[in-house]
Amino acid sequence: TPLYSSAASDVYKRQTSHGEGFKIEIDLDNASPKSVWNQISTARGLSEWIAPRVDVSLRKIHVFWDETGDDRSATVTDLKKGEYIQWNWNDCPTSYVRMEIVVSELSHFVSLMVNDHDEHLEPATLQKIWANHRRKLRLSLGLS
Repeated sequence: TPLYSSAASDVYKRQTSHGEGFKIEIDLDNASPKSVWNQISTARGLSEWIAPRVDVSLRKIHVFWDETGDDRSATVTDLKKGEYIQWNWNDCPTSYVRMEIVVSELSHFVSLMVNDHDEHLEPATLQKIWANHRRKLRLSLGLS
């Protein structure tokens, strides 16, 4: 059973003190938590689904969104290996992305809980972005 859900595709918005955040639960079926961790915490993994190029070094993440130089840097602010990672964007420290791996005790199915709070993007835009990320993440893990 999803931890967070709505009738419209397991997506919902949340009002925070800094504006609206966006959450999505991405069902990853029987993917291994270790594989999911690699996809959310390594340059190679993130480059397969978040952006064409991602550099990761120590607690720094640099995301290159496209070939024209559109990029963004972040600092990892919270991490528990194998479970969750959060980074805050350096250009707006109140904007962050948090991803947490959740394994159902009953079915052992894996989900990725994402909280994307971006001061510069509307929730509708984030929903479109994460729909694309969801598709690419599932494909990168060999899921349809």
